[in-house]
Amino acid sequence: LMLNTLRHHGCAVAYAGIIPTPGILVNVQTTEQFDAGIVISASHNPYHDNGIKVFDAQIGKITSFDEEKIAIHYANVETQTLPI
Repeated sequence: LMLNTLRHHGCAVAYAGIIPTPGILVNVQTTEQFDAGIVISASHNPYHDNGIKVFDAQIGKITSFDEEKIAIHYANVETQTLPI
């Protein structure tokens, strides 16, 4: 669903498969192919440590301020049906 949503909005997307979270950060920061990376995590950690993690190629993990802006934005967006 996330891949299709990003593609629907014109993003070029590469699927990395199942890799450790730091692997996405390394790929985003050491290649010029990516502006950002997104990890959907779920593991043995407590539920509040799992979720969606966003990494910027320049700064690494996005700031908590940016996370909050994203959460507020999507909390206020009407549900849309996107192609799967």
